[in-house]
Amino acid sequence: MRFRENRQKEWISKETWKEIERRILAKENANRSKRRQQKISTQAQYSEINKRVKRRIGKDKRNWINEKAKLTEKAKKKGEIRDLHSITRKLSPGKFKMNRPVKTNQECS
Repeated sequence: MRFRENRQKEWISKETWKEIERRILAKENANRSKRRQQKISTQAQYSEINKRVKRRIGKDKRNWINEKAKLTEKAKKKGEIRDLHSITRKLSPGKFKMNRPVKTNQECS
């Protein structure tokens, strides 16, 4: 029983998604197990798979960021501002804030 569909990030590899599916199945098995000894062993399996998934996701993201950085360098050398801007937007977290006036010390107090 899954509550939501996974939104596939562009930087997560197919092998990592397979590992995530294994993690989901391991979690379901751990939740379904009735006996204490069985629950302990399935929980240990889940935690091991979870560690592998987290490591793989970290590596995938690092590789993706390094690849985008290389593309940014190439775009900068060629003078392609549009490509440079789009890559920068993908790498920056969240939305850009609009310019706001700076508060003076009297307004902050």
